[in-house]
Amino acid sequence: PNVPNPFSGTTMLRFDIPKDVHVSLSVYDVRGRMVKNLVDQDLTPGTYNVGWDGRSTYGESVASGVYYYKIVAGSWTKTKTMVLVK
Repeated sequence: PNVPNPFSGTTMLRFDIPKDVHVSLSVYDVRGRMVKNLVDQDLTPGTYNVGWDGRSTYGESVASGVYYYKIVAGSWTKTKTMVLVK
């Protein structure tokens, strides 16, 4: 899960990787449009913390509201909800 949630400023997304695998972690708006790709690389086993500061790929602050983050690690996929409050 991301902490804090809801958040204002920055939230941290924590995940564990049990084996070497390619990981993608992206943030989407409620319309399903990608807001920002936070991770897109091969990772080794371990625990990772990735921050999102409420900015898009282009560095623009996004609006308050519900956002989704999706992590794909090999064949495993998980989508969770987070709320940005300004």
